[in-house]
Amino acid sequence: MHHTSSPAAPARRTAAFAIAAVGLLLAGCQDSGPTTLPVAATPPNFAVGPSGGPMAPHDSVGQPVVVVTGTSIQVLGTIAASSPCQDIRAEVTRGGRTVRLVVVARTQPVICVGVLGSFAYRAGLGTLPSGRYTIEVVHAYENSGWPTTTVLQREVQIQ
Repeated sequence: MHHTSSPAAPARRTAAFAIAAVGLLLAGCQDSGPTTLPVAATPPNFAVGPSGGPMAPHDSVGQPVVVVTGTSIQVLGTIAASSPCQDIRAEVTRGGRTVRLVVVARTQPVICVGVLGSFAYRAGLGTLPSGRYTIEVVHAYENSGWPTTTVLQREVQIQ
């Protein structure tokens, strides 16, 4: 027995497919309610410069360290990068009793003759009410293939 499709069958299948695709698209666009994300901001008093150079914070060291003075917190450290031609920026977020500093090295779209770079930084994380906090420092690398790494996680007591 030989089955023959009517000439209108392909058009019906195409229309059914289009209706199903539009339905899936609309279902994916439905509002699923508000999303709460931590607010990231550039830390106050963020200073950065090539390690050992005149623009580098003089008190920065290799591994990040946390300095608590009264109710204010600073992080001092150094981030290595794939070249000295980097834009270094930082963002700080706070969620409950955790304060996270993310220092980002982003490769600049320039010809760079250097192979590796090292940048010293100092980031003021602001003031906090008294209590116990976890300070996290993360180094992230855009456009380099280097992994994002948590380089410090330390509890501090604010008086």
